[in-house]
Amino acid sequence: IKGQQWRQMSLRRIKLSTLLSSVALQGEAAHYLNTVLRLKIGDNVQGFDGQGTSRWYRIVELTKKPKPACVLEATEESLFVPFPSKFILNVCLPLIKQDCLEWAVAKLAEAGADELQLYHPTYARGATPSDNDIRRLRKITDEAERQSQRAYSMPIYLPSQRLYTLGLHSQHSECTIYFDKQNRRHNNLDVMLGFKQWAQHKVALAENKPLRLNVLVGPEGGFSAEEQHKLRTSAQESNSKVFGPVSLVDNILKVETAALLALLWTRLSLGES
Repeated sequence: IKGQQWRQMSLRRIKLSTLLSSVALQGEAAHYLNTVLRLKIGDNVQGFDGQGTSRWYRIVELTKKPKPACVLEATEESLFVPFPSKFILNVCLPLIKQDCLEWAVAKLAEAGADELQLYHPTYARGATPSDNDIRRLRKITDEAERQSQRAYSMPIYLPSQRLYTLGLHSQHSECTIYFDKQNRRHNNLDVMLGFKQWAQHKVALAENKPLRLNVLVGPEGGFSAEEQHKLRTSAQESNSKVFGPVSLVDNILKVETAALLALLWTRLSLGES
């Protein structure tokens, strides 16, 4: 299979809640196969569950009216792909306008963020997403995961009072590296080298278990003094490490742009492509 034919086959993916030998789809999922991918009876499609497992299916039934419906029959056994990294990168993003957030979600999913945690900064711009906004973000994430051939989904966590400082999702993160574009008076190379040495040491002790790292992106107004204090004191209480602040470029970036660059900076520092 070459060229355009291979690209068409590689995009024949659909996220399924179950990967049984026979799967019946209705509504939006059937409409997607029928109208968006324009598949026909006898065509093959790859189902994936977002948890590392995938399976190839053949379409045996497909109808448009009165309601879209489709039946898939498995053509092979399920294939499980182990988690592909030594690190779980949890990108922590301040709330921003919905259209900017949608762009950030799509790009972070494509670039390999493992988790996305939203938080309320002191200098807030965006409101907490509504249920409809969350459903749309989930659709955008699913599409980005399908196109980028991800085996694992990127969960999105909303801000919560139950979460520790700055609303970060995981209290068991091994470290937080934070990016604050308002602070430019530091040596990023020193931070990168220290972070890389620490990560290499922790990986050697981790016994093949992925390490969870927070990639904390500052708001457009920068972190407040209270936020920086809470970040470091909570790290001490949970026995985790803090690196930063890191400034990505000299000019001021939008939050969504900074988030993508921060993720790539962290992956490069860890020696991941």
